[in-house]
Amino acid sequence: MDTSNGGILIAYRTLKVNRDVFMSIELLREFLGWCTVINVLILAVSTVSLTLFKEKIAAIHSNVFGVSVSDVKNHYFLYLAHYKIVVIVFNLAPYLALAVVNGG
Repeated sequence: MDTSNGGILIAYRTLKVNRDVFMSIELLREFLGWCTVINVLILAVSTVSLTLFKEKIAAIHSNVFGVSVSDVKNHYFLYLAHYKIVVIVFNLAPYLALAVVNGG
């Protein structure tokens, strides 16, 4: 431990890094591709479920959370919109960027 910088104790560990553990660009691109597929499937199932069973699900959530049915329906739309944006920004865009940079 080192107390040389104003009396603050600084403790650190040295970590042994295995060089084979690092992720290659190809592996990262494949990972992001599968994340995109899984998240788009979740978005699709959520959209279909909320479209087909909107009244029944809205009534249940309205009772559980003490919110009016019209507010619950608005929150469903916001949920789907926000989820779609998050999937695009954090999964699809990085995947496409890596595909372009890596040549396909």
